[in-house]
Amino acid sequence: MGRVDIAYFYNLPRAELLRHIQQMLAVLTDEQIETCFAKETKKLGKPSSRSLMDWSTIPLRHIAIQVCYDGTEYAGLAQQPNREYTIEELLLNALRGAALIPQHAEASDVHFERSGRTDRGVSAAGQVFSFYVRTNNKGMGPQPIPAPDPRFYRDRRDGLTPPAKPSDSATDDRGADGDLVNAEKEPELKQVPQEQEIDYVSAINMRLPETIRVLGWAPVDENFSARHSTSSRRYVYMFGEVGSLNIRRMAEACTKLVGFHDFRNICKPSLDSIKTFERVIFSCFLEIDGQPYDCENDRMAMKENSTLSLVVCGSAFLYHQIRCIASLLLHIGAELEPPSLISDLLNVEQFPGKPDYPIAPGELLLFERAEYTSTRLPKFYLSGPSYRFLTKNIRFLQSKALARARVYGVALSLLSEARTCQSVSSGGPPRACDHPLVGITMTHKITDLCEVYIEGGLSLFKLEKYRRITNRPFDGTLEHRLRERQKELAMYKENKKHGEQ
Repeated sequence: MGRVDIAYFYNLPRAELLRHIQQMLAVLTDEQIETCFAKETKKLGKPSSRSLMDWSTIPLRHIAIQVCYDGTEYAGLAQQPNREYTIEELLLNALRGAALIPQHAEASDVHFERSGRTDRGVSAAGQVFSFYVRTNNKGMGPQPIPAPDPRFYRDRRDGLTPPAKPSDSATDDRGADGDLVNAEKEPELKQVPQEQEIDYVSAINMRLPETIRVLGWAPVDENFSARHSTSSRRYVYMFGEVGSLNIRRMAEACTKLVGFHDFRNICKPSLDSIKTFERVIFSCFLEIDGQPYDCENDRMAMKENSTLSLVVCGSAFLYHQIRCIASLLLHIGAELEPPSLISDLLNVEQFPGKPDYPIAPGELLLFERAEYTSTRLPKFYLSGPSYRFLTKNIRFLQSKALARARVYGVALSLLSEARTCQSVSSGGPPRACDHPLVGITMTHKITDLCEVYIEGGLSLFKLEKYRRITNRPFDGTLEHRLRERQKELAMYKENKKHGEQ
């Protein structure tokens, strides 16, 4: 039998490859098979001590970590089958590399959870993860990972348990320190000397890219869930310079978002997992240069390069909800839409389906922090060396970001100088966008503005008269789309069943 080219097997389907392996094993003797395995073992070398760890004898503990990351370089936060360069995938690889979890452990094996999901390009300053890891505390002893208490495992984001509607008499049930006044008090955790524990912060950070940093860790009880124990989540959307946006109209629209509403028209509905679109927003307001905007302030008192941002705090959010809110506020601030647009879209009887409008870019969205009651999540801890290293490292990253911002600032200044030197006979300078996200030109009147689509921070124009969002068509009601989706899934399952038979 002639020698077979090994490249032949690379392109074979899995079933065909297994058939070839079975045929070869059938003609080989036991001695030949043992010789082949001995050669491969010699090539690989001795197994590492980490791969030989008996995890049934190793004590584990439940911890939470606080993480910041620049999401512009990654394919989103959540671990996905077809995307390897995600935040969660890198964190899990770092945990495996530090031998804090078994080498082949998946996220579900160690109860790996996050406080909030962020999309591609979205960054976070205070993201929280919880999971089980190896510990040096021998007093805990080896124990199986327990199932989480269902009392604290309410799937509020996916709508399995709708959020409670706040009453008129008590709009906020949190005390001055942020704890829930009527919340069930959890038993205090048994404290152990932190100096004797593994330096989780350093062990994980040394195996992560510099744009992902663990800021601290905290011991939590077995019923704690980074996702479902969260009392509130806080997002910030950076609009950039104020420009000629009507801030007063935007602030008026923000007040209409606060409270308990059905946000099916202000999100991207997920027909496969979402059961309800009712959510609670605790606060929604604008900030100028980091300070809350006051409607009494005179607009002329703002600096020429003042920056505008949107701050939204709520119990849980729907897919693309913040980016849809930012897009609507941009339309309102550009005086393309009235502030009453928010009330109209929240009225699901008047608008049973979502009209067609663009969402704001994800690169300008920041998941700032997740809030927990002090009884559920103690303060985060990190060692002295980790604190000194992170302080220097994050300040350096901040300096790099400021340097990049300076580059674009100087480029805009040079562009302005070049534009003023351009001769009028050549047709004049190109029309400048009044705001980079909205793309309203100063040479147009409000009634003659063209329609704007926001894609990746760029403004694309259709040369036609602007059409109000409430006058645009929608692709059927949500209930109709859900019924059609259920029919598609039923047909898919039926076809798959017949195919297997």
